[in-house]
Amino acid sequence: YIWNGGEVNQDNPTSYTADSEDIILAASHKFGYDFVGWFDGEGNKIEVIRKGSSGNLILYAEWSAIEFSVILNDANGSLYKTLTYTIENESVSLPKITRAGYSFEGWFDEDGNKYETVAGSMQKNISLTAKWNAVSYAINYEYDGGSQVNNPTSYTIEDEIVLIASEKDGYDFDGWFN
Repeated sequence: YIWNGGEVNQDNPTSYTADSEDIILAASHKFGYDFVGWFDGEGNKIEVIRKGSSGNLILYAEWSAIEFSVILNDANGSLYKTLTYTIENESVSLPKITRAGYSFEGWFDEDGNKYETVAGSMQKNISLTAKWNAVSYAINYEYDGGSQVNNPTSYTIEDEIVLIASEKDGYDFDGWFN
């Protein structure tokens, strides 16, 4: 048997005779892979060595990498993108995304663990959610001789603010302009 990285399965015999009963070949195991089957040197899948068979056999284990998903959700919990990976990926880099008025803090699992990449050896489906912090913007006021008022000095995209009018003798306040 050529295990191709799989575990040796003692249930498969190392010899047989033409008088041996049918031998149903047992699967092997390899971390991160599904066992496809045993194949001979000509690429024929061999599941059973039939009674009456003769001759030396070299059987090769064939494997298929198991595919896992990384589900990326945006700030509202809506699906942003799904990535796939297998054990054959050293790692999967996660995208850095943008959102107006926010800084991207990263991708987090439900336990609050931050991920920048997903290692191929992780071998599980995972759901990650984007975490955002609202960017704080400074507000500076030019009073042009008007009275100073207690307006906020900063805001974020999440804030709803109402600005207080300034007063200046002999003038009507037209509003704040940038």
